[in-house]
Amino acid sequence: MKPLTLVAVALCISSSCAFMIPISQTTSLVALSAQSGKQSNNGHDFYRQSKVKNENFDTIVIGSGIGGLSAASLLAQAGKKVLVLEQHYVAGGCCHTFKSNGYRFATGLHYVGDMVEKEKSNNKNGLYMKDLIDSLTSADDPIIWDHMQDHFETVVLGDPWNRYEIVRGEENLKLKLKERFPKEKKAVDKYYKLVKKARSSVDRGLMIKSLPRPITKMLTLTGLHRFVDGGFHKWTNTSLQTVLEKLTKNKDLQAVLAYNWADYGTDPSRAPFVMHALVADCFLDGGYYPHGGPNMIPEKIIKVITDCGGKVLVSANVKRIVVDDDTKKAKGVEMMDGTIIESEIVVSDAGFMNTVKQLIPPGLIDIDFGEDDRAEDGKLHPDGTGINIFVGLKGDHKSLHLPDSQYWIYPSNDVVGSVKKVKELSLDDALKLNPQDLSPIFIGSPSSKDKGWNSEYPDKSVLEIITVVPWNWFEKFKGTFDKKTKSHGPEFEKAKLELAEKVWSRVYEVLKETGAKIPKTLQEVDHFEVGTPLSFGYFLNAEHGSWYGLDHDMKRFEPKNFYLRLRPDIPEIPGLYLTGQDVATGGVVSAAMGGLFCAQKVLGVANPLSLIRTKSENEIVEEKYPTKTQVSPKPELA
Repeated sequence: MKPLTLVAVALCISSSCAFMIPISQTTSLVALSAQSGKQSNNGHDFYRQSKVKNENFDTIVIGSGIGGLSAASLLAQAGKKVLVLEQHYVAGGCCHTFKSNGYRFATGLHYVGDMVEKEKSNNKNGLYMKDLIDSLTSADDPIIWDHMQDHFETVVLGDPWNRYEIVRGEENLKLKLKERFPKEKKAVDKYYKLVKKARSSVDRGLMIKSLPRPITKMLTLTGLHRFVDGGFHKWTNTSLQTVLEKLTKNKDLQAVLAYNWADYGTDPSRAPFVMHALVADCFLDGGYYPHGGPNMIPEKIIKVITDCGGKVLVSANVKRIVVDDDTKKAKGVEMMDGTIIESEIVVSDAGFMNTVKQLIPPGLIDIDFGEDDRAEDGKLHPDGTGINIFVGLKGDHKSLHLPDSQYWIYPSNDVVGSVKKVKELSLDDALKLNPQDLSPIFIGSPSSKDKGWNSEYPDKSVLEIITVVPWNWFEKFKGTFDKKTKSHGPEFEKAKLELAEKVWSRVYEVLKETGAKIPKTLQEVDHFEVGTPLSFGYFLNAEHGSWYGLDHDMKRFEPKNFYLRLRPDIPEIPGLYLTGQDVATGGVVSAAMGGLFCAQKVLGVANPLSLIRTKSENEIVEEKYPTKTQVSPKPELA
């Protein structure tokens, strides 16, 4: 495969985690008290001044999300001595998990696409992205991926019985859609042709982005990029909603084709078609889930970093990036306790917005950020956020008759209108909202996706439920958290629980139609936790509780932003590099690709593929671990 195709595949599965959700504050504090002073099971250690004193590090990475860990792993394997500093007390960012009352919950990753060998995949490009993830871990200790069932997602529009199955296999899915929409066969076929066309244009778009900055700048400023980008500029300037409305007048079909827009966080009226095409294409082979839970990812990557002589320290709060007054070059970091740690290279996985606003001296990077998508100012701004409910149920998945597929629930086929209605409400009005008007609601269950769940958690099941809400509902409570349970005050607690019960009411209404044996109220379940945008903002330091970094609207993909600004190298501050979601696109796997791009620039490597182990280099691993990727039998064509 050509190098460009790998880059396209990266974005193809970039947004393949359903809503990135915040951890519950109550649960996290319990975990904190349990772990304080001890090394966690992710392999990291707690920061102390003595652990960095008299050490010489080549590279400091701020943040241990998958973007930071990916860059750190690749740099460590290239011979760099790497120090990863994480402000949270658990490493892994949105890949870490937490346990509460005997249940395990995931904080961000819910599924990915194309984690399978080429010969077994509908998407023949999947192998190469899997090679990237494998390259971050030890060759003899890869991440195992469980393939979700054929019917892996269900879309509900309005009434609980108005549901649509999303199945794996492109031909299977098209046949399924044509059965439900017999008058829309041409629209279905044309849609997937456009998906392939838009997705393939990313090859050229990412080529331009990965070129040396002077060349990219010349192409961008002259407009020549439009003649060599394979149509990328067209698909980044055309919204998903525009494409769907031209394809069909059938509102149900439009909604079903756009159902998982929250996998990247930008609604169809503002999302460029190319972003949705990448997500749609990556899931044609179905979904995959890390065997043993998402925490396996940071755990296995951190082992590589430490085995190479590096360190991953948590509860390590970085105050600022130290920049030389004369040369403007990054020289290291200053910790909150005043400790200066020097290094020639500093990598920020804190996000572009946090890096500019919080970590570097003001004025070095001339950019003005917007608040959110409500403003029509055309500025880069944070992505969306929401609330999540972690539910623990007594009984295994089968005995409770829980559905094996994930659910996406909408009030109607008006996807954009229903989301807009929710975002325009005040918190007080939201508390009066009919549960059926919440939009969208996502339901996932690790107890059905993780093939090892039953052996680890017998007679227990979990549901992870998420819905979109605006940051401003909880903004007034920001800053009231003092590391004590329920310290936001009774008004916050009351609103949080009332909203959670509304969400659960809708979940109960939908799942009871499948025969699920679940309590009617949250108060009746064995255990539950509720997270809000404040949880994500506090524990992961996300601006406005954002799930995916910067919003994935068309502004983000403008040439001056996508090609010249949102890339690893920062011309204003030599020695400072960016990694993670903002370098590529939102989602766990794309953040890993951001780490690859970052490592490429740091090492001065012309071809990023040279940093990835090829299949031939992994053949011995395949023989030793034949079930490295757990794959379900292929479905027969309907």
